[in-house]
Amino acid sequence: YGMAANIGKRSILLDVKDAEGRQAFEALVAQSDLVVMNCTPACLERLGLSAGALKRMNPQAVLVRFDAWGGPNDAGERSEHLGYDDNVQAAQGIMTRFGGGLGRVEEHAHIGTIDVVAGIGGALAAAAALVQRLKGPCLGTIVARASLASLGQIVQFPFCCGHPDALRAEAAACATRAGPLCRGEHALLRCYEAADGEWLMLVASLRPPQSAKDACSEQISLASPLLRRAVANAGASDSAKDFDASLCSELASVFLDSGMSADEWSKHLLAAGVA
Repeated sequence: YGMAANIGKRSILLDVKDAEGRQAFEALVAQSDLVVMNCTPACLERLGLSAGALKRMNPQAVLVRFDAWGGPNDAGERSEHLGYDDNVQAAQGIMTRFGGGLGRVEEHAHIGTIDVVAGIGGALAAAAALVQRLKGPCLGTIVARASLASLGQIVQFPFCCGHPDALRAEAAACATRAGPLCRGEHALLRCYEAADGEWLMLVASLRPPQSAKDACSEQISLASPLLRRAVANAGASDSAKDFDASLCSELASVFLDSGMSADEWSKHLLAAGVA
């Protein structure tokens, strides 16, 4: 992240507990609009970098505070705890939501999901603080606030709106609960292993198939007689849910046992207009 986030920026390493380093730091603050601090409230006090201290260095500077567990009033029981993306995912139930548990730690997305979401929130808070400063002088230092815990639940927002019973049912049926074993949302939006051991991602429809007569089901049938037979076999199912499960099994068998490579299947599917 450091390489990507700091391209085009100048940097300097200072020891703010050393007299010379402190002097250089205060000189920088005096000519800055924003001071971004990633640490706990106690750490800010320990380093002499509280909002009050910064006001003495530069009354116009905006303090942007960012940490793992903090909130608006720093009264939370973990506000002084250190942490990072994975800790917050585990504490907020995100790992469980996306297939993890005590027996299997499953980090959602594997790219610092909450780090990114909270970073965007921090940037938005900083911009809002600068706009507020333009409206006129303030009594104290303007503090923009963001933390991993305060913004982490945005990852689960789609599961947070609605009746609790409906949300529980949706969560139980969600394919992402399978964690690393998840191959896709449904039969036509799924990863399949081919005979050569490589994988192909079938994106024939964003919505689950309902029957063999669906336009998407019929379209995938055009790619190969083997796929046409798979769709027909699954068509004997009694319900849309059973059809999806049956089609998934049929397609998995065809892709794996046909003797064709993932690249060959991709060409057949693309020729039929299927991604």
